[in-house]
Amino acid sequence: MNNLMCSSPGGPVRTIAGGTPNYATGPVIGCNYSFEVWGVGSRTVWNPVKNLDIGVEVMWSEIHQHMDATTVLMNFGGGGNRPAGLYHPADEGTVSGTVRVQRNFWP
Repeated sequence: MNNLMCSSPGGPVRTIAGGTPNYATGPVIGCNYSFEVWGVGSRTVWNPVKNLDIGVEVMWSEIHQHMDATTVLMNFGGGGNRPAGLYHPADEGTVSGTVRVQRNFWP
């Protein structure tokens, strides 16, 4: 499946060396659609008085991709906050957090 996706002339993968690769000779060198997603986080809750909870949660999430950024460019057609153009593939990470204060009035 990876070879099929990396050999598609209609796909987003292009080479840095200039122009469109020769798809008849095989997939783009350095193209690899496999990836891993992982995350780590922590949550804590404090009860200073009865029926009052104060909580904090922090999470780090990461996507690790296997495209070779020195030989592959991704053709992005635009959308969201990113303009159309060619981009180097890269790993992406995000930090998220939540603070919660909850008061229970019913016993």
